[in-house]
Amino acid sequence: GNIPGSASNATWTLEDVQTFAHEFGHALHTLLRDSPFYGFSKAQLPMDFVELPAQFFTAWVIQPDVLLSLQASESEPKSPTEYVQRTLIRRDIAPAHTLQRQLAFALADLHLHAYQKATELPQTPPALFTVSNRELSRYYPVPDGTGLIASFEHLFKGYDALYYSYLWADVVAADILAHFAPAPKGLRDPEMGLRLRHKLFAPGAQEEPSQMLQEFLGRPPNPDAFFEALSKHPMVHSLQDKTQ
Repeated sequence: GNIPGSASNATWTLEDVQTFAHEFGHALHTLLRDSPFYGFSKAQLPMDFVELPAQFFTAWVIQPDVLLSLQASESEPKSPTEYVQRTLIRRDIAPAHTLQRQLAFALADLHLHAYQKATELPQTPPALFTVSNRELSRYYPVPDGTGLIASFEHLFKGYDALYYSYLWADVVAADILAHFAPAPKGLRDPEMGLRLRHKLFAPGAQEEPSQMLQEFLGRPPNPDAFFEALSKHPMVHSLQDKTQ
């Protein structure tokens, strides 16, 4: 949508909106906690759970009902279905490729942090690139002789062996979004929003993440909604139509 108060009437890209929504999720997770003690704040949660609110809102803004409310350009297709499909394809033209990339980076991260001694680590950049490229290429082919791992900044800023948390959070976020579907007002249902606040945001680190998710969902989380959403991506549908 158009940036409020902007004299130039500049328009945010979908990536801008999702980045804002992601960080907004982190902000809410901090602002809505009930515990007065830092020891029970969001910062003390297991790291894999910390990304869940952020990834939830990142996914929330691209749900069809929400996405349509963000439509700003008059040049976009008039059909709501066509608009949603075109927008999602522009955002992620190959969802399976994106998933493979996340798997590759998560597994390479875990492998590089599995060494028990410093002497076991590759001792030169070329040796490190050889090992990391081999691990990355299990799901995301990397050309020999390149140093893709050198730009993998999460390895060095607090996500050591925890990059998987983004994909884990995507899977759980899809489960939470699906839980909103039966609500009277869907993704904007105030009662479900309050339930999300009280069950997942407010406790901070006073409860175990698995317990909080169990209380919100009424069952343990599962990946069914994630895989269903992936199968409904318009590009996946397009490819399925061509192969039938």
